Amino acid sequence: MTDFFLRIYDFLAGRKWLAALLSVMLAAVCLLLASRLHYEEDISRFLPGDEESSKYSDAYNALGKKNNVILIFSAKDGSEVGEDEISEAIHDFQDVFDAEDSTGLVPQRQITVDSEMAFELMSTVMSSYPLFMTDADYQRIDSLLKVPDYILEQLASDRQSLLFPTGDAMVANVRTDPLHLFTPVLGRLRSTAANSNYSIVDDCIFTKEGKGLAFLTSPYGTSESGMNSKVADLVEGSIKALEAKHPDVTVSAVGAPLIAVSNAAQIKKDSILAISIALLLIGLLLAFSYKRLSDILWIVVSITFGWLFALGCIAMIRDSMSIIVIGVASVIIGIAVNYPLHFMDGLKSGVTPRQNLKEMVEPLLIGNITTIAAFLCLVWLDAVAMQDLGLFGSLMLAGTIIFVLFFLPVFTKARKKAGGTLELGKLLPDRAHSGGWLLVAVMAVTVVMYFLSGKTEFDSDIRNINFMTESQKRDLGTLQEGLDQSGLRQVYAIAEGKDLEEALERNDVLLAGLDSLKEDIVMVKGPGLFVPSKKTCSARITVWNEFWGNGRAHKLMKDLAEESERQGFSPSAFSPFGEILDKDYSASSLDSGSPILASFDGLYVIKDSDKCLIVNQVFCDDEAKSESVKSELRSDGTLVFDTGDVSNRLVSVLSESFDYIGLICSLVVFVFLCLSFRRLELGILSFFPLAVSWFWILGLMSLLDIRFNIVNIILATFIFGQGDDYTIFITEGLVYEYAYGKKRLATYKNSVFHSAVIMFIGIG
Repeated sequence: MTDFFLRIYDFLAGRKWLAALLSVMLAAVCLLLASRLHYEEDISRFLPGDEESSKYSDAYNALGKKNNVILIFSAKDGSEVGEDEISEAIHDFQDVFDAEDSTGLVPQRQITVDSEMAFELMSTVMSSYPLFMTDADYQRIDSLLKVPDYILEQLASDRQSLLFPTGDAMVANVRTDPLHLFTPVLGRLRSTAANSNYSIVDDCIFTKEGKGLAFLTSPYGTSESGMNSKVADLVEGSIKALEAKHPDVTVSAVGAPLIAVSNAAQIKKDSILAISIALLLIGLLLAFSYKRLSDILWIVVSITFGWLFALGCIAMIRDSMSIIVIGVASVIIGIAVNYPLHFMDGLKSGVTPRQNLKEMVEPLLIGNITTIAAFLCLVWLDAVAMQDLGLFGSLMLAGTIIFVLFFLPVFTKARKKAGGTLELGKLLPDRAHSGGWLLVAVMAVTVVMYFLSGKTEFDSDIRNINFMTESQKRDLGTLQEGLDQSGLRQVYAIAEGKDLEEALERNDVLLAGLDSLKEDIVMVKGPGLFVPSKKTCSARITVWNEFWGNGRAHKLMKDLAEESERQGFSPSAFSPFGEILDKDYSASSLDSGSPILASFDGLYVIKDSDKCLIVNQVFCDDEAKSESVKSELRSDGTLVFDTGDVSNRLVSVLSESFDYIGLICSLVVFVFLCLSFRRLELGILSFFPLAVSWFWILGLMSLLDIRFNIVNIILATFIFGQGDDYTIFITEGLVYEYAYGKKRLATYKNSVFHSAVIMFIGIG
């Protein structure tokens, strides 16, 4: 293996122009390929993408209305503004936003409640009562019509209601249902949207604290932060214009698109800052450690080549990658710098580039292979961004080692033994066993840390690695309070189908299951009976026809006509009611263009290109009942979960990923160590510091209550990737001194110490 690299060196050493040409051409090609990459800024790409997790996250994200922007209108501190003034501001916001959004960037808005749509929805239900009735409704009607003088009493009540000032609003309802036979149907319709924490004032939605709400929908996904930033600017401009018009009203905005924009901006800012600080500090450290500027430049060139090589290779197999991975590059630099650093440190001892290459090939290559293998373990995880990180890290290290072993020896020269430079390795003792007490102390601490390591926990809340402004956190808290159901436990029961009809059929089965569990359920919110499948519609129409058949409808209309004439109503007053009884209904009465479906669309009916979800929110008053409901419904193949299940699933996957990385990385590194040193005892000796440091890390995390999350799992890979390089170099130094009797360990220790300091800078 060493001879191969020496032959390459001998060939290129006399043809430096060829080495320069090859390296520049390769870097240029990689740069061209890298320019075609599209960078994703969605932090959710770090979440697991397995089938079960995808089901949970897809449904949960859809339920959360990911693209909604919620505007919160409230009185400015110190002002005495009431709901009337806030309502006026909300109405004015409609005009302000129209003026600001001259290009129609955000066409979908709900600034105020659409009264016309609500009326149309009510009319649709009134004209299709048979499609929404239950057996209990028919039993009620049958009982009411048997009550003596029932028609007389109801018409008298109707007449009295119409005399009130609000009588005009009652006309349509009285004409279609003068006997109040279908009141439960309308009651169920109102309950689908009812929430005691919200109220409607002048067509505006208010929380119980008196804050007004308005809604916008961004047409762009949360990963499209570029376009969402335009939406954010539009919202901010509209808010400023409104607050100038209503100085006593303050408006804030929150929502996934705005949080994504804040996240993207913070990621870019932090990435630039982290990389800039890392490069500055590393540059200062190298300046003190090396006399020659050229040495520092070659280290930088080596890392830059590796960076371009990684991006170029990824561009050949993928169209996009997570920009967060680029932000993590400051840490990867701390690993990649090992290779040029070790090589340049070797030259400081006065050897020729060829002799230095001969000594460095094995430790550099072995360390590189084991580190790349550790990074490649991430490629087999389910999260796309973790795969990106594994690819980027392994390819950057591969590119760096290619430059260091093929080109760097050609471009560097032999020099006299260096003196007067910063030798960090001298801060360490010559031999670790120089003090027996130190070994005893290390072993004692290791035993303690071993027992503490098993208590490390996982943090499943992705929001803890999400950036949000204080205003966004406060506004999300306000919205969460509004959604609170007085301590009830909420469960999502979802019927899924390839299309709307299949989803509706499965939802019919789900509703039957919920009905059988009504003893454990406080209430169910969802489309309920108002979005039946065609099969259920046909069955309900049959029940309707059988109930009103045999002249029953004709007799009722005759009795109603006689009594209404006595009460002073016109002969045609209740003709709409008669039309409802005489109408020939069909299952197609509720089609895809129905106002009913439109009112539930995106909230309880979620349609995608390849599937449709029907959502039911089930509320139970204690955990035992909610678990019982989930267990019963899951036995029928229904997707059922609560927010705790989503978190628990994430914890489970994180734990599995962590165990996988720990086991596979350990196994890969240990096998490579044994193969490279060709002796089991040297492999065990080299692996021992990795195991000890691992227990120390887990123990300290448990002791300091630091929990594992996605970021920690990434760093776990770095620990193995960096640690094996250090242990390989120290072991190689010891073996070299033992075999040849030459003092080289100090040089190896110095480069390892340099690398460790640089790594800490990169992580910090």
